[in-house]
Formats: sequence, C-alpha cells, structure tokens
Amino acid sequence: GELDRALLDCNEAVRCLPTADSYGQRAIVRQVLGDEQGALKDVEAALGLDPHHPGALVTRAAHAFRAGRFEEAEGDLDQSILADPTYLLAYQNRGNLRLTTRRPSGAMADFDAMIRLAPRYGPGYIGRAFCHRELKEFSAAIEDFGKALEFNPNDLVALSNRGALRLADGDKKGAAADLKKAIEIAPAD
Repeated sequence: GELDRALLDCNEAVRCLPTADSYGQRAIVRQVLGDEQGALKDVEAALGLDPHHPGALVTRAAHAFRAGRFEEAEGDLDQSILADPTYLLAYQNRGNLRLTTRRPSGAMADFDAMIRLAPRYGPGYIGRAFCHRELKEFSAAIEDFGKALEFNPNDLVALSNRGALRLADGDKKGAAADLKKAIEIAPAD
C-alpha cells in the first residue's frame, strides 16, 4: 500500500532528479520493504554523489549492524554525525549499537546528545534509561522512562520497563499501575 506508493514516488524522484537525497530516500524505502540489495545499491549511488551524505551513511550502518559488523556500522555512524551533528537517527543508532556491544557509558553520551538536540523527543530518554539500567542506576532509569512517558503516555517500552523497575525497587503500586496501563494498551503483547 503506502510503501509501494512511496517507492514509486522515490523511483520518479531518482529518474527526474538523481541526487544523493533522492537515492538516500529510496534506499530507506527499499530497506523497509526488505529489499536489502536494492537499498545498498541506492546507498552506494548516494555516497557516490555525496560521500558524506548522513542518511546514506546511517542506512549503510544499519545494514552492517544487522550483519554483525559492528565496527563498520559505528564508523559509518561516526561519519554521519561528523557530516551532520544534528542528525538524531545517527545518535540513536550509535547509542543502540553501543548498548548492544555493552558500552553503556558511550551510549549514554549519544542519548544525552539526542536530548540536548530534541528535549521533547521520547526515544532519547528511553535510550538513556536503558543505559542507566545497564549501569545499575535504577532510580535514574525510572526517572528517564517517566520523562519519555510525559511525551507519549502510551509508550509500551517505557511503561513496561518502568513497571518492571518499579517492581524490583519495591514500588508495587507504581509497578501495577504501569503494567495495568501497558496491558490495556496492548492486551495481546
């Protein structure tokens, strides 16, 4: 449906104006549709036109991450941030990569950068909460999950994780409220 139409639009954009941006946008759509090879072809076309294109670098990093090539992914994310220090997705992906590779302090710096750039964007707080949890800073994790819920009160990740942390912290009432709301929002999950 929508993605197929988006791909048609991207194809037309590449045909009419073959820029790094048009190839980069089509790469994202192809990646979401599961066409990894087509996405990589577009990423390479985008980087051929602009070797520092932040979106293309992030898309290539996502491919490397899924393939378990973490150093390669982190290098592309570093380059993306150098090219555009305001690109939230690059910080978010690098923070998630650093959490995956057990470097919560480095990840914390990325999520802190996201929060500085977009203080009302919940995923920065969720990422930082996971860093706090990994560092056994449970009160800070609960606080950051709560901050994310200020911006999206129905965020299942924030609700369920804050609920679990509250339960572990002995706050049975708070845990029950979070988990009850999570079940109301998504009873099958």
